[in-house]
Amino acid sequence: MLSLINEARTRGARQVFLEVRADNPSAQGLYRSLGFEDLGVRKGYYQPDNVDAVVMRLNIPTPEATLAAEDTSATDES
Repeated sequence: MLSLINEARTRGARQVFLEVRADNPSAQGLYRSLGFEDLGVRKGYYQPDNVDAVVMRLNIPTPEATLAAEDTSATDES
């Protein structure tokens, strides 16, 4: 996933969107840990099970912001 996000950044994308099954909390947790936020729900999106989809978005951080965040955490560990 990080490779995908980096490639999107390289190509000039500012956001990444995805849908994840509402009955898959593990995947939702993974995406949230990467910075994705919930936008909404698509009712009955996955068929034939009629399972809702949670729509999520990531605002892609700039490389500078990513480095700044890493520098801060490196300082905090000292």
